[in-house]
Amino acid sequence: MRRKYILCLLLLCATTAFSQSLEERYSSFSKAAKQSYSDFRREANARYSAFLAQAWQYCAIDSAIPRPANNWIPPVMYEEPLEPEVPTSMPCEYSESETGSVSHPQPVSPVVENGERTKPIVITFYGTQISFRYPKFKPIKLTKVNEKQVARVWQELSGQEFDNLLFDCLKTRDSLQLCDYAYGQMLRMLSEQILGQTNEAVVLNAYLYAQSGYSMRLANSRDGKLYLLIGSQYLIFNQKAFKFDDMYFYPMEDVSEGLLVCNQPFNNEQPMTLLINGEQQLASDSLQEITRKSKMGITTTVTINKNLIDFYDQYPTGNVGGDVGSRLAIYANAPMDQSVQESLYQTLNMAIAGSSQREAANKLLNYVQTAFAYEYDDKVWGRDRAFFPLESFYYPYNDCEDRCILFSRLVRDLLHTDVVLLFYPGHLSTAVEFNENVEGDFVMVGEQKYVVCDPTFIGASVGKAMPQFKKMTAKIIKL
Repeated sequence: MRRKYILCLLLLCATTAFSQSLEERYSSFSKAAKQSYSDFRREANARYSAFLAQAWQYCAIDSAIPRPANNWIPPVMYEEPLEPEVPTSMPCEYSESETGSVSHPQPVSPVVENGERTKPIVITFYGTQISFRYPKFKPIKLTKVNEKQVARVWQELSGQEFDNLLFDCLKTRDSLQLCDYAYGQMLRMLSEQILGQTNEAVVLNAYLYAQSGYSMRLANSRDGKLYLLIGSQYLIFNQKAFKFDDMYFYPMEDVSEGLLVCNQPFNNEQPMTLLINGEQQLASDSLQEITRKSKMGITTTVTINKNLIDFYDQYPTGNVGGDVGSRLAIYANAPMDQSVQESLYQTLNMAIAGSSQREAANKLLNYVQTAFAYEYDDKVWGRDRAFFPLESFYYPYNDCEDRCILFSRLVRDLLHTDVVLLFYPGHLSTAVEFNENVEGDFVMVGEQKYVVCDPTFIGASVGKAMPQFKKMTAKIIKL
């Protein structure tokens, strides 16, 4: 009995020792991995700081490109023909739009928290309060505005004292599902909240942006003002830009002339895309309820988040390589606000319950055709202005492209089927890939058949294309 007791005791001690050994080994491995991450990023920043210290080169700035005018045709009322119509296979062309990745850029190595002493910094970003940890007793000061001083400050920022701040920025980007543009605006607001509208704030902003994985350049004017240039493949309309290779770099502030630029990429940089990767999780600031009613009797009431409206109102617009599809995809692929979905989609789902796909699409099509008032953008805005799906409910008027964007969002979310946009000079329509046999005018994209659904052909049901476009080649924009 005593021998068994001793054996059990020895086994327990061995197990405990082994367990402690595993825990110690894991802790040691974790510390080594974190240190390796930090060392790799420190080395990358040391190399970049060395480039910053070299002479910056003067670069001319390109003039802003105005957004192209889209002279959309007015809505057309459908008239029932005297004889049955024969479905038309309409000509089309398709090439993949270069819209960029919707996945976030990533730091050169994972950013980990540490035990550095910090103080809270709070900003209000489109009505949303966000808190960040900023290092205590760590002043950032440029004694002069020149290459060597900027390099010195960059090197100071790359110390571990600022890792918690960077960690909080990246965590906020993920938790609020911020798109690239929103994240860049948040970093600018944060940097200016900490350091004011100063050159030091520009360097901090550039550092956080580069560490997050984005393309950027630092630039200096002749009078000693620093600028952060944001890199993107998009040609953003009405924005002056510097062009290096195949990428545009946009000043975050107005610039009237050329600048001295450090045209050196940071490690693993990725350009900003204008695509919105998910619903922006901004705090809710609701307006009055807005009601819409279609001629088929579908009545919807939604409450709009004003913070999202303000965000969309300031959103830039542009395209990649002159491709109109890359611009329209920005709007058409944006998700509908969840709070609007809860009320709007519940009503629409009830309206189409028990319907075939064709019948359901007809009800949604008539809803978009008749529940919204049409007006030209140049009369309302003085320029072309596409709407995100949510905006069609907020503003009193929409036009051809806005209706197609909204209809394509509703069909994809409610009928769970594919939609393409059909672009013509002066007109935009949609076509739906049905899972059942649906007759009517159609386009073939590869082996897939898409039946025309035109939100501006008032009263026309699924499969009815405007006569003047039946023989015109449509540019296919896949969503």
